[in-house]
This record gives sequence, structure tokens and C-alpha cells, in this order.
Amino acid sequence: MARQCPGTGLARTNRSRPVHFRPARRTARKWFADVDVDIPGGRPALLRLGLVRYQPESPGGARASRMVTSDWIPLQAPRTMTIRSLSGTGIDYDVSLTGKHIEDRSFIAALRWRAFPTPAGAPVGSPTDITIDNNEISKAMGATPTSDGTFFAQARLIGPNDPAAVPRYRTGRIVVREQHSGYKIRTDDKISRTEWLEVVDVPQPQGG
Repeated sequence: MARQCPGTGLARTNRSRPVHFRPARRTARKWFADVDVDIPGGRPALLRLGLVRYQPESPGGARASRMVTSDWIPLQAPRTMTIRSLSGTGIDYDVSLTGKHIEDRSFIAALRWRAFPTPAGAPVGSPTDITIDNNEISKAMGATPTSDGTFFAQARLIGPNDPAAVPRYRTGRIVVREQHSGYKIRTDDKISRTEWLEVVDVPQPQGG
């Protein structure tokens, strides 16, 4: 049920979903709930989960427990990211992003190394799962709104023509951040925070 929150211009929707117990794990008291969330028009939304124990055979007035709620968390509209390798020998990647357009958003694409293991006996040239910002190649993605209410953002990440650096970048990761710009509630200071983040392994170069 959707309700308008007076004086805020915001709408609130309440949805109830049952909790399911996995039969194989009933003794471990494991449970889950499927919650479908649809953001109307791709606008920013906040989500808070609540849990109530319902026991129909309880005495009157005690069938439902007090609700336990989580903190509010922001939900972002869907984003689609595409990465293309434009070079078979060097470091040249085209990064594009599409989705529902939202005001006061900026996008940054970065190409990062992954750390290499240092313990004795570690395989030579095998990266770890840790992404580091050493020698990061970063670029702002120019975003263009379109007539259908979506946007298209794009950036090209080009690395140095250094044979020693090429293997490090090719085993690295590409990080795309969506930044939201606004103002603090009690002051006029402008702030920016990351509200969407995607991290993917660097794709293989053409012909590689």
C-alpha cells in the first residue's frame, strides 16, 4: 500500500512477505524471505526491513511480536555497464554506462592493479584478490541525458606504453563509481558520496 508522507513530497509503500524455513536446515533455524523491490520511474528509494513473529495460537493480543527493523538503506536504479578492449597489445579500454537518469550524479571510471603475492614460494606473476590504487588510471565519465529519461556515460582508459606495466593492468580491475552531490543538512557545505559501485576484472584484449 502506497501512502503520501505529509510535507515531504515522498511516498511510502508497505509490503508484507512470509518467512520461509529451509527444510534441510530447520534444525539450524535458518530462514529467508523473498522481497521484490520495484523502483517506480527509476527514482532513488530507501528500503528498511522489519521482522515480526506471528503465532496464531497465542492468547489474544500476543499473536504478533513487536517489530524489529533494520536501518534505512538506499536503493539505486538499475545500471548496465559495458567494457571493450580496443587494443591487442596496449592498455586501451572503452567503458560505458546506461540507466535511468537522476539529477546531481557523476560517474568515474578507474583502472587499477591487483596486488601480487609476496610470501616466499608464491607463484610468479599471479595476482591476489586485493585491488590497489597504485598507478591508477582514472577518468570522469561524461554523462548525456536522453529523451527517454535514461543517460549514457562513457570514458576511455588508456595506459602507458610500458611493457612492464601492461601485464599488471591486464590482470587488474576496472572500477566504476556513481557519485551523488548534495549539501549537509545543518550547513551549506557541499558533500559527495558513492552510491553505486561496480568492480569487474579487466577483459582480455582483442586477439589476446
